[in-house]
Amino acid sequence: MDRGKGAQFLVAFSVSLATLTMGASSAWPTIVLPRFHHNETNVRVTDDVASWMVAMSPLGFLSGSLVTRYISDNFGRRVTVLASAAPIA
Repeated sequence: MDRGKGAQFLVAFSVSLATLTMGASSAWPTIVLPRFHHNETNVRVTDDVASWMVAMSPLGFLSGSLVTRYISDNFGRRVTVLASAAPIA
């Protein structure tokens, strides 16, 4: 496989991984919060803390998309996508 195809696959994988991560972080409270409320874990979570856990994710998506626009305009879209996949991988 030549270098161009390899880079194209890496970028496509990075975008797919970012989408998967966003979906997982959105669905995570649905599975975990009932376990917290039924004392199936060692972590004690009140209703207030649970509401903050759920409410922070959309705020992160919003602020992240605004920052990503600035970064991608200055450094390029490819570099931005590859750099954003590094912490996830």
